Amino acid sequence: MLFKQYLFMTLAYSFFTGCAAYSHDSNMMQTIQAEYHASVQISAARKMFGKVIVNEQYNPTLYAAVQEIAHQMGIKTPRVSLFKGTVFTEMMSNFAGIDFRMNAYARGLITDEITIGLTLLSHLTYKELRAVIAHELGHIKHNHSIKGLASYLGGYLAILGGEHLLRNYSVSSNMDTKKYLLINTIYTTMSTYALLIYTYKKSRDDEKTADREAFMITKNKDDLIQSLKKVKTLAHANHERSWLYRTFSTHPSIEEREEALSQLQINLTA
Repeated sequence: MLFKQYLFMTLAYSFFTGCAAYSHDSNMMQTIQAEYHASVQISAARKMFGKVIVNEQYNPTLYAAVQEIAHQMGIKTPRVSLFKGTVFTEMMSNFAGIDFRMNAYARGLITDEITIGLTLLSHLTYKELRAVIAHELGHIKHNHSIKGLASYLGGYLAILGGEHLLRNYSVSSNMDTKKYLLINTIYTTMSTYALLIYTYKKSRDDEKTADREAFMITKNKDDLIQSLKKVKTLAHANHERSWLYRTFSTHPSIEEREEALSQLQINLTA
């Protein structure tokens, strides 16, 4: 009898706890959406290129979430904006059948900033949104924008240097012009493809690094994975994951990212 009572109380507690968590999650997203609709009516909150300011004055609930996660990561809170799109964005979305606002991205060249697509607010839960924010802040924490640009420019300068050396050698050795053009074409083509492959590989590694940062904050891989699946579905990104697509893709597949996060979870709990 006591066991049945204990089991009933445990199930009841789990049920009501789950309901309370869902209610809080739903209320937070409703608050964020309401604050957006209020801020977009204020001209001072609107920026160029279809962005809306997110700070303590405009969209404070969303900004507080970013502040909290940035503090946990030990980094300065970056600029934050919501991307509501422009007339051009709307035209491109209708033409391509893709909602370009169903995304988020980070940049950190001159000033650090994360931009959150407006469509995410109506399709993600609050926990999923926090996971996306943590992922983008992970990019900023590791300076992925600057490092990515530096590595690409370094590789490009190396290619130019190789072409210069090849040209000097062709002149000093009186190489036949046709032979030089053939060698130069082969060198340029192969080195360019090698640089692209390296750049895309680095980008995929950066995504996994940002995923790990998000997991360390949320302690739950499912929130991030669910948000990625929603983005993929709404963006109609159902490309076949052939070796060629994987090689020249800037992002790993969701399956790869889920596997990496699962392994991380196992390592941390071991």
